[in-house]
Amino acid sequence: MSIAVVFPGQGSQNKEMADSFSDVSSFNEVIDQGSEILNYDVREAIKNEEKINDTIYTQPLMLTISYAMWDTLIKKTSIKACIGAGHSLGEYTALVANNTLSFSDALMLVKKRAEFMSSAMVDVDGAMAAVIGLDGNKVSDICKEASKDEAIIEAVNFNCPGQTVIAGHTVAVEDITPVLKTSGAKIVKKLPVSLAAHTSLLKSVSDD
Repeated sequence: MSIAVVFPGQGSQNKEMADSFSDVSSFNEVIDQGSEILNYDVREAIKNEEKINDTIYTQPLMLTISYAMWDTLIKKTSIKACIGAGHSLGEYTALVANNTLSFSDALMLVKKRAEFMSSAMVDVDGAMAAVIGLDGNKVSDICKEASKDEAIIEAVNFNCPGQTVIAGHTVAVEDITPVLKTSGAKIVKKLPVSLAAHTSLLKSVSDD
């Protein structure tokens, strides 16, 4: 049987995400390695409400936990994936899982990525939200019509039919929410992230 693996990105983190594997030695070995590379306690950071939702910490934490889970699964089960992918940040975990990048190299890359993204958002109040139950093209059109220089809002992730992530200035995300619901969206849910990822607000990060 062919198995495809999709690794999660920023916004799917939670304080219990390491609990199910906490007594598995192979899982803990990766967590310890990550803590040593990052120079802070990964387990403590996960349980800290402010840290886990702060981009500086969220991205390295997600990579560490996702890879620790993957490493444990391939060691403890017969799972063999033929293809891997990731939601945004999750692409780095996929590259570690298929040995394109070492865990340590990927973790340092993601740490730097998070620092660049966080710096780009200094003095910018950004947010992201998942729009469920509305066609992605419709979401994109609504965002284009509503977006303006001082309140940018863009459709940035087309996860699947009927689920699109929007991002931009927080005020723009809040203002467009009732418009999206009136247009047919069943749910517009803000994501636990501290930046407007994948938007033009972060264009400078690609150069960095």
